[in-house]
Amino acid sequence: MGILDGKTALVVGASAGAGYGIALKLAEEGASMIAAARRMERLQGLVDDAAERGFPGRIVPMVCDVEKEEELEAVVQRALDEFGRIDILAAVSQGHQDNHALIEDTTLQDLVNSFVTGPGYTLVLINKVVPHMKQQGFGRIITMGSGAGKTGAPFHTAYALAKAGIMLLTRKAASEYGQFGITANSITPVSKNDREGSNFITPDPAFVARIPRKYMGTPYEDVAPLVAFLCSDAAGYISGQVIGADGGLSAV
Repeated sequence: MGILDGKTALVVGASAGAGYGIALKLAEEGASMIAAARRMERLQGLVDDAAERGFPGRIVPMVCDVEKEEELEAVVQRALDEFGRIDILAAVSQGHQDNHALIEDTTLQDLVNSFVTGPGYTLVLINKVVPHMKQQGFGRIITMGSGAGKTGAPFHTAYALAKAGIMLLTRKAASEYGQFGITANSITPVSKNDREGSNFITPDPAFVARIPRKYMGTPYEDVAPLVAFLCSDAAGYISGQVIGADGGLSAV
């Protein structure tokens, strides 16, 4: 028996990195889901991986570009058509990268791009799933924050601002929808990522040395268990939180 048996989910950004690990773990714990991302071949790899492991949750892959509201609406509708309800929304897509820019090198377009593919698409998804969650009296919203959005560290200016926006939006959702049985939490992971352009494909040894646990986490083993718990019935009183799955990095 998995802790998410009978639950249904929509995981956006499921083709790589944290999103892949989260989708895999939710399937292991019994949740069936729409797994959405831009590349069908990567999503099919997720489906095959879960099947080879014998995980009970059914994964339905669907192509989605988070910059297109009509495609976000389509994945929500597909989840309702397939499962009749949406218990879990995991908005995991990492959004636009800003080429390591300092404030003085960040353009307005950088900021617009990061907000559209960060808090923008997250807002659209929340708006589209919350009415159904309210009607059923249950919902779990998981968003992808970042330590960059909390510390104001140099570089990644537009990205950091967008992540701060996602974390605040998550707290807003928790405060507005808690009365309807809906929780909303954001996670800030530090884990390996196989997505093109990621800094964490081959982690910098100096960065890893700063992590108190002294290793770079993996999405499935180190990040996804936290998400599965937050989506479970046992976590019904945990809401409005930003929680690090970062090996203690946020403590140093």
